Order: sequence, then structure tokens, then C-alpha cells
Amino acid sequence: MKNDIPKVLKIAEVRDENPTVKTYVFRGCDLGAKPGQFVNLWMPRVDEKPFSVSYCDKDEFWLTIAAVGDFTRKLRDEFS
Repeated sequence: MKNDIPKVLKIAEVRDENPTVKTYVFRGCDLGAKPGQFVNLWMPRVDEKPFSVSYCDKDEFWLTIAAVGDFTRKLRDEFS
């Protein structure tokens, strides 16, 4: 990735892959990442966790996440 300066982004779109997996689309940030690299996802008043990038280009990146633990279930429930 180009740098490690934290960036605050809003989820631009949520795609349902199946009942437990969602893809979260973030726009407006060129991470310069490749699928397999990771970003830290922070939810205010909850926690921060690392997630692997599933897609990235100069305009957007995706995180495809299964709801399997407390953090990911909260993400699914709060940002669907």
C-alpha cells in the first residue's frame, strides 16, 4: 500500500453475497492495495479488526466479510 495514514471512509454500498456474507464497498480512496493485503476496519465504540481486501482499483475497494464473531455480526447488523 502507498501509506499507512488512517483514513475515515463511509460504506458506499453493501452487497449481500449469501445470508452470512456481505461485501462492503468503499469509494473515494486509492489504497494501492492488492487482493490479499489487509486494512484495519474500525467501528466507533466497538473495536478495530484487520480484514483482507477482496477487490481494489483506483476508485474503490471491497471487503467481503462473513458474520462469524461478535465484531462481524455487529458489522452485519449495523451496516446492512
